[in-house]
Amino acid sequence: MMNKSANSNIIEAIFRRRMGDARRTRLFYDLAQAEQKLLLEHAMLEPGEEPAIAYLGGDTNWCLVTNRGLVWLDADGVHRLSIFDVSRFTHDMGAALQRGHLDKRQFHELTVHMKSGETALIQLEAGLPFYSVWRALDWMLDWANRPEQKARTGNQVA
Repeated sequence: MMNKSANSNIIEAIFRRRMGDARRTRLFYDLAQAEQKLLLEHAMLEPGEEPAIAYLGGDTNWCLVTNRGLVWLDADGVHRLSIFDVSRFTHDMGAALQRGHLDKRQFHELTVHMKSGETALIQLEAGLPFYSVWRALDWMLDWANRPEQKARTGNQVA
């Protein structure tokens, strides 16, 4: 399979148009040099993979949106997921409401549904950062599912 990449400038523009930098969520190149270096060391990006948006939740929780998908750290370690392996992104409002998150500005858990049937839960910064990252990922998913991308990569929509 060919490693096709989305345009990171478009990913960044979608994020910026929605909100711009927040306390813990920023365009990757707007992070301090030390933070960039730390993320790159842990994310181990593939050749040609470019970081676009970063969420720094702490030493055990971060997420990096790249031009090829997602790389994130949680309690189970570092995970990598190609946008071509994703079927959709959702948020479990029922679970959020049960935890007392009555306001959509408190939502911070994005569920990634994979074509394999598995799911992953990614923690993000609540409020506009959550929705801005989600919107950028949705654009990437739409891009990956365009007929010309599927033809180039050999992927089929699930």
